[in-house]
Amino acid sequence: MARWILPALAIGGVGLLAASVSASRSGVPSSLPALTRILTQDGRRVLMHLPAGRTPQTRVVLYLHGNGARIDDLQHTIVPALDAADHPPILVVPQLAADGSPGTLGQVGAVAHLLEGSGAKELDVLAHSGGYRAAAAAVEHGGLPVRSVGLLDALYGELDTFERFALSGGTRHLVNV
Repeated sequence: MARWILPALAIGGVGLLAASVSASRSGVPSSLPALTRILTQDGRRVLMHLPAGRTPQTRVVLYLHGNGARIDDLQHTIVPALDAADHPPILVVPQLAADGSPGTLGQVGAVAHLLEGSGAKELDVLAHSGGYRAAAAAVEHGGLPVRSVGLLDALYGELDTFERFALSGGTRHLVNV
């Protein structure tokens, strides 16, 4: 099974999350530049954005786009908006089918596989429109604990899944806008 995005980005000497982790553990402050790439892993195109100054505590956001969206376009809209935040997250955006269906990302453990080697212990999921199906799969059986789910005009189905998530207690959060 091929490792996914973060290890692949580390090839070629570019400073990435793996370097941030080792630098932080060695006491050397992280001064890594922001890096955005679109990669193809296991036949799926994935946009990965690593913000400047990231640390092992930087949040990981899995963004699941809506119907007809293309990651090439999202690279020029979402990334600059996130970089303007006080604490920008690591952003992972897999290209979904034109109707937003998850495809192989809906398989058991697929999200954990996507982030394998990243050190991510949990993630935040943000879905727009048809991306709700992939968000539900990530919550139900993605293989990594989900801390929060944001649905942006995306509550068209999978109501039981999102209700269970919202009522599960702890520090989990569900926002539907």
